[in-house]
Amino acid sequence: MTSQRPFRPAFVRAIGSHFVSIDHVQPVAISISSSGELIGSTSWADQASPVATKKRIVTSDEGRVFVIDWPTSLAAPNSQSNPISVVAVAVSPNGNLTSAAADESEVPSSPRTHRRMSSRGATHTIEASEQHWIFRNHLTGWIWNSEAIHAGAHLALPSPAHITSHATLGDLAAITVQRENKRPWPFQPQSEVQILTRTRSALTSMGVPHIDIGHLCWARRRDEREALRDLNEYMRFTRSQIHSAAKKGARDVRLVVRGAGLDTTIELWFTLDSAPGAVFCRRDVPFDETGHASGLRGQNIALDEDIESGLIQIASHDEGSVTYI
Repeated sequence: MTSQRPFRPAFVRAIGSHFVSIDHVQPVAISISSSGELIGSTSWADQASPVATKKRIVTSDEGRVFVIDWPTSLAAPNSQSNPISVVAVAVSPNGNLTSAAADESEVPSSPRTHRRMSSRGATHTIEASEQHWIFRNHLTGWIWNSEAIHAGAHLALPSPAHITSHATLGDLAAITVQRENKRPWPFQPQSEVQILTRTRSALTSMGVPHIDIGHLCWARRRDEREALRDLNEYMRFTRSQIHSAAKKGARDVRLVVRGAGLDTTIELWFTLDSAPGAVFCRRDVPFDETGHASGLRGQNIALDEDIESGLIQIASHDEGSVTYI
């Protein structure tokens, strides 16, 4: 892939005096100084094949960050399954990066992070703590809000904000923040790395500059016949969504397919008796940026479950408007 593609961080680890961040799907890592400056990058596009991944896990030891990709068919890694690829990103003392294929036996256990979940009314809170830092994600309906706390200082991040990963170096912390809400599902999420610093009485944040990693990414699959076969198979999932949603109260369901091949977008338009006058649209993008089938099916996101949970009904909507969910 040589076209422009922004780095979309989803993971961060502290190695030595530096932070290392990993893209949410592409084979790219960057290193960042404690002052938020970009030091280097590495890609393993030529060492691992692009495949649709269900789950990416990132862990680290004293000098390396390990990136483990698991196949789509697995809901979660288990002792009977094998990862698609294991890559070790080595970090030099000056922050430069190199990457190479690794054996699964080299991967250390993930460090223990204390997590706590709680609910108050319609808001669900997920709290993680690490070395006197507390990171909280608040989910109200499908709206994400996040905050960080350290040594009595508090910082609320501008909404929408969902902290997907964090790492600490004393009074410094790095977080990866997804700037999207839970719905509509973000297929190409806007995300960033923030460096948090403890001053005398407050926490301050500084964003790491956005970078283009298009030249470091996997090339997109271009076999249109194979894509058409995968799309026909994917439509079975779409049709099952229509039938199951109708059982949960969806009315006037209309299927609209836009684009073709790898650039196909599927839309399900419908109304709900519980939201008179409103029109809803669920948009699905079957193929990911590497050209493999993933979409909402790959994320186990079902329309009938969202209707039953009340996620759709609590969305703000006006009579005659369209709410994308």
